[in-house]
This record gives sequence, C-alpha cells and structure tokens, in this order.
Amino acid sequence: MIKRLAGWAFVASACLTSAAFAADGAAPAAAPAAAASAATAPVAINPEHPSSYTVKPGDTLWGISEKFLQNPWQWPEVWHINEQVKNPHMIYPGDVLRLVWKDGKPSLVVDGGTAGIGSGNSIVEVVDGNTVKLKPRIREMPVASAIPAIPLKNIEAFLNDSRVVAIEELNAAPYVVAGPERRIVMGLGDKIYARSQTGDWNDNYPEYGVYRAAGKPYLDPVTGEVLGYEAKKIGATRILETEGDIATMSVLASDQELLVDDRLMYDDQRKVQSIFYPQPAPDGVEGQIIHIFNTIGFGARNDVIVINKGTREAVNAGHVFAIMQKGETVRDRRKGDAVTLPSTRVGLAVVFRSFDKVSYALVTRSTRPIKRGDLLQQPRIDIE
Repeated sequence: MIKRLAGWAFVASACLTSAAFAADGAAPAAAPAAAASAATAPVAINPEHPSSYTVKPGDTLWGISEKFLQNPWQWPEVWHINEQVKNPHMIYPGDVLRLVWKDGKPSLVVDGGTAGIGSGNSIVEVVDGNTVKLKPRIREMPVASAIPAIPLKNIEAFLNDSRVVAIEELNAAPYVVAGPERRIVMGLGDKIYARSQTGDWNDNYPEYGVYRAAGKPYLDPVTGEVLGYEAKKIGATRILETEGDIATMSVLASDQELLVDDRLMYDDQRKVQSIFYPQPAPDGVEGQIIHIFNTIGFGARNDVIVINKGTREAVNAGHVFAIMQKGETVRDRRKGDAVTLPSTRVGLAVVFRSFDKVSYALVTRSTRPIKRGDLLQQPRIDIE
C-alpha cells in the first residue's frame, strides 16, 4: 500500500464564502511510507452518487462532495472550471451539479438552475447508457451568495471577535483611562476616554475594538514557551476627538460592560484572500492541540481548536492537519516487555486564522472525541 499526501486547490470569496478544504479520515499504517502528490491518485466515485444534485441554502462544498466522491478531498480533481461563468469556482443555491465524463475522466459540472456548464464536444454526460452532450449557459451571481466550504457560523466569531497577542503587544496598546463622570463601568452609547502609549493617535484608524485578555496565556506543551494571550473583543468605539495622547471616544457596541484598563486595538475585520489554497501542513511541522473552545472536555467535528504552531512555523490559513491520538503502551505477554501501539488518526482540522505562534483551526472530521494534547501532522491518504 502506498501513502500519498492529499492536495487541494480552491478559490474563496472575500469572507470564506467559497473556501474549500479536504479531509482524510483513514488511519495511517504503522510503517513509514513515502509521500507524493495526490494528483496521481485515482478518483474514487461514490457508487451511490445521485445523477444530479440541486444545491440548497445551507449546503457546504464538503457536504456536496461527499455525495459524489468516496474521498471528498479529491473534489478539486473532478470540479470542472467553466470559463464562460463569472466566478467559475463558486457554487450557488439553485445550481444543479452533474457527474459527467471528460476525455475519459470523471468531472463535476454545473447544469441548470442559475449556473452554466462547460462547452465543447469533449464533455458529455452518460444517462442510462446514453451519451448526452451538454450545452453551455451563461450566469452571473454575486460572490456573497455562493455556498461556503466550511460552516461559517462556527468560525465567524473567531474571525472578528478574538485574537491572540503577545504580552508586549497587549501592554503597549491604548487603554481605557476613564468613563464619564469618573465612572469605571461603561456601555453602549457612553463616551469613554482612552490614552495612547505612543503619545498620539493615528488619524487613519478612527475605530478601535475594545479587548480584554481572557485567562491564562497559551503555553507550548513541549517547551513551556508563552505563545500568546487570548484577547476577546467586547466592544467597539470610534474616536470623536483627540488632545495629545487622550482620545474621547463613543462606544458603538458592547457585549459586556467596559472597564477601566481594557485595551484598544485596531478593528481587525478578517477577510480571506480571494485565492485560498487548502493544502497539507508544511513538511516537518508537527504540533498539538492546546485548547478547544466552548467545551470543558472533549471536542468533535465543527469545534474550533487552538494549535501550537503559527506563521513562525509557516503555518497559514488553509493548511490542513491530521489529528492523531497517541497509541497506548501495553505489555507483551509473550516477550514480557512494554510495546507502544501506533498512533491513530481520529480527525482532521483546517487552519482558518494564524498568528505568530498559534493558529485557530476548525475540526472538519472526527471519528473519536478530540482532546487537548492530541498530535497534529500532515494528512495522508491510502492508495490501494
């Protein structure tokens, strides 16, 4: 059996609305294996695939690909790019997807609905043994209405309302120095007074988010290094006027009461680049899960995790990690020694936001409960 690395290439809209990802849920063999591009791997079609599928609101690219493929991460190898369609990588509610054959290879195209399909005599559909030529149609749809590749509801808060910062950045940020009438608790509609630690304010940034460090710092489980502090956005402000290092601000929004000494940072409305390439994690980069959000114990599919690798290790949005759990150590009754069993693949996670020393990732597949300390490595696929 040959092991090959999974590979992908997708286009995403400005807000992750068509970012795509791949997954590999198979457990790896114990023996080392060579890695190669998955582009040479044969595409395995789901034998129970529908003849066509109409895209519905709420669908994701991953969910749709599971309907047509045994290995959904092979979607880029079968997705047919229609040059006659604006934003051809994107799929919209109402589009009808069909599995066709192009030059003897399987291909997925858009047919019917609001979408168009490819042209040329080399693209055909086989229906009940009969070859049907597909005729092109033109469509234009706004990018924002395209279906997402991953569930945006699970990550939106982490794109806009959270960040991981170094203690130096946190300490150097402007801070709330007082409220109206010397109040120490402020909220929506109040004026607040903030102080810059650099001596003045940048006119190019009239709006600031209000952040508060949340709990203990993230620590590297191997080296003990402080990787950063989770800073949660609790409000938004706009500068009304400045005088020296003091700014008078209006509170535009608040999720909780604002307090003296809360920190102000430029509003970091995260937008994903128009070209978004999910791909295996960098060679040689292995990490661990150091936090799972919104759970006191175990995580599962669609949970957001923090990993102890970031841009410092060349980990960026789109990198995909296999989640591994260490094998147990058991006693060999025949030889009398201890044997450590191979690690088991239990899931897959895709990075959607990276910082200097850590990254946020979404668990896209899990076959067992995910826990802190689980290992992360490049995903691999089995080729018979």
